[in-house]
Amino acid sequence: MSILNPPSNPSTGAIYTGTNGVVYSFDGIKWIIQSTNGPLGPSGVSGPSGVAGPSGTNGAQGIQGVQGLQGSSVQGVQGAQGIQGSGIQGTQGANGSNGSQGLQGTQGLQGLQGSGSQGVQGATGANGSNGVQGPLGPTGVQGTQGSTGANGSNGSQGVQGVQGASGNNGTSGPTGPSGPGALSSLNYVQVLGNTSSPPVVATSGTILSLTITTSGGPVQLVGTGDANNTSAAFFGTVQWYRGATALGNQQFFESNGANENQSVTQVFIDNPTAGTYTYYWKMPRSSAAITWGESTTAPVISATELQGVLGATGPQGPSGPSGSQGTQGATGPTGPMGLFTATGNIVGTLTNVTLVAGSYNYTFDNTGVLTLPAQGTGSSNEGGEIDFGKAPNSTLTGATVVFDQYIDRFRFFESGGTNRGAYIDLSIAAAGVGTLLNNRASGFVNAGVDVTLGNLKARIPTSGNRSLQISTVSGTYSVYGTNLWYAGSTPGGSYIDGATPLSVTTTPTYLRGGNNFSASGYMDTWTIMDTSAGIAWRITCIIGVSYANNMISIERLI
Repeated sequence: MSILNPPSNPSTGAIYTGTNGVVYSFDGIKWIIQSTNGPLGPSGVSGPSGVAGPSGTNGAQGIQGVQGLQGSSVQGVQGAQGIQGSGIQGTQGANGSNGSQGLQGTQGLQGLQGSGSQGVQGATGANGSNGVQGPLGPTGVQGTQGSTGANGSNGSQGVQGVQGASGNNGTSGPTGPSGPGALSSLNYVQVLGNTSSPPVVATSGTILSLTITTSGGPVQLVGTGDANNTSAAFFGTVQWYRGATALGNQQFFESNGANENQSVTQVFIDNPTAGTYTYYWKMPRSSAAITWGESTTAPVISATELQGVLGATGPQGPSGPSGSQGTQGATGPTGPMGLFTATGNIVGTLTNVTLVAGSYNYTFDNTGVLTLPAQGTGSSNEGGEIDFGKAPNSTLTGATVVFDQYIDRFRFFESGGTNRGAYIDLSIAAAGVGTLLNNRASGFVNAGVDVTLGNLKARIPTSGNRSLQISTVSGTYSVYGTNLWYAGSTPGGSYIDGATPLSVTTTPTYLRGGNNFSASGYMDTWTIMDTSAGIAWRITCIIGVSYANNMISIERLI
């Protein structure tokens, strides 16, 4: 900074040009700057004009003007020192007052911004004329012919030929010999059940019985009645007995629901020697006690000796010769396929049976295999599908539960809503049908109660050290492995050495007898294996309160 040295006793209005080139004037008290503004910065250079085009670009911004110089401060002049008196030292002269600080120069004006004008947007080009239409493309390849429709059903049978003339009647055969004994009264016994109190019969019980004395002829046995159970659906069988000897076959009956009377009739012809016999109509099997009769009905049984009534019929005379067969009529034209409706059983013998529905073929072959077609064609993901009708009390969404094959999966899901369900991915399953699905058993069990998976059982004992014991259903395992346990916040672990494996028999044995889990919430997990048997398990236990409801889980790992 320049050092200013203005006059020491200026008069008001005095002018002083400092060494810094600034002009000052004295206002009677202090020096002030006469020129207040710094030099004006040069104007910014104008930006170039934007290039004319479809959309003109903005011109470049002008260069900013140079900042004006800062005004310099004027330092006040120090007052002159007082004259020292002779003799008695005079008083020190008063210090001169400091000069006022010079005013700061104003900032130079900023240069003007360049003002390049935006170029004019180019005019839109005219649309080109439409191109000449190309020649007509070649005709596409003809699609493959659809599959042949199913044959129509056989046409109606042609008119039957005229029947040949009847042959002469053969001569009558000789009269057969008379039956044994003269025509006599019928030998029979009939027993009626009590309609006021129909019999209620349990399994192996007797419905009704009778006794008949015969002369050696066959005995026809007839039993009839209606079976009922008002509490639940039922089934059973009936059979005739001569004393303790079962006769013929059992006859089965069954209802679809409670209180559905089933009418039952059984006939059998016994051929005993002459004598007195007691016959029993029994119910060898049943799902419940059966009431034989209802309201005004009750069972009826009878035994009839088939002898002494009518002689045997003589042999029939030979038939006369048959007339020649008429000419067969022409076969009628094949009629259209009609609907096939059947009631009851359809019985027959065929090598294979194919059911055609639309474009799908369902095949039953002679090895008992039913093949369902894929739901899609070409590159579709859908295979065969079976829809099961939903149970009346089901809470699932949709009318059916679907079991289908999809890409590499088998899926089980509800047919409506969000299709809740599950699937099995066969592409990641083991070869040779080697992946086990039911590989876990678990439950809440009290002390002394086993959880069983296959041939392995696990439990918490009722006394002694309370920790995991294992045993087999049958046979022996030789196991070794490692465990991890938590007793409160304290972890621990141990192992069974493969060199000295633990022998597991049908008698429960500790996996580690020194463990005693004394409080609920303690946890113990063992991972063990029997390499000779090719089996490995993970057994987990959480101790329940007072050793009740202990959680035990057994998982088959291999």
